[in-house]
Amino acid sequence: MKPEEFIAFRWLSALFTGGLFHLINGNLIILIVGFLIGYQLPALWLTTKEKKRIKEFNNGLPGMITSMVGSLRAGFSLPQSLQMVADESYSPIKEEVELVLKKMRYGTSLEDALLEWKERIPSEDLELMVEAIVIQRQVGGNLAFLLDKIVETIRGRAKIQNQIKTLTAQGRLSGIIISLLPAVLGLIIYFMNPSYIGMLFTNPIGIGMLVAGVVGGIIGFIFIRKITTIEV
Repeated sequence: MKPEEFIAFRWLSALFTGGLFHLINGNLIILIVGFLIGYQLPALWLTTKEKKRIKEFNNGLPGMITSMVGSLRAGFSLPQSLQMVADESYSPIKEEVELVLKKMRYGTSLEDALLEWKERIPSEDLELMVEAIVIQRQVGGNLAFLLDKIVETIRGRAKIQNQIKTLTAQGRLSGIIISLLPAVLGLIIYFMNPSYIGMLFTNPIGIGMLVAGVVGGIIGFIFIRKITTIEV
């Protein structure tokens, strides 16, 4: 999908969702809420796809480096090792390595192609591998041994990250539930009895309470995320 197509899709989604909310309830506020939700849904979908692709890339990176180590120990050069990885790997590793090789065939040096790869993919594991290769090509050394140690580091860090996610899952889930519960409950009450909760949107005191509640919910969610986020 081209960028201009994605922008057009966001506006279409906003108009469709806003119109749908307006059909369900003719209130102007509900129409605006539906419009904003529809406008943000494609961006949320894109972010989800990006995170999924990066996660798949990080999961396949240790296997890719292991294949490179085997090729280097068999006597192949680094570009040849990358070519073997591109021939044997699956998406998204395959596409990314093929793009690096394509840049090299067009005249880009190996170091520049790897640095562009690191900038394109926000992966700490990839950054570690690229920096190790660039430094090795400048000062020399056993690249296969170096990459083998990087694989051990990546797998050890992934193991610790999985353990941390398991231990903090309850706290992260509590943060999501606490943040969404007031909004969902208010929406349900509004559809069941609009006049009962309508004072919150018309009375100045009610509007102030809504603003205070939203700000407090956001602050609470941020604090819970900070507590349950542990960098490895």
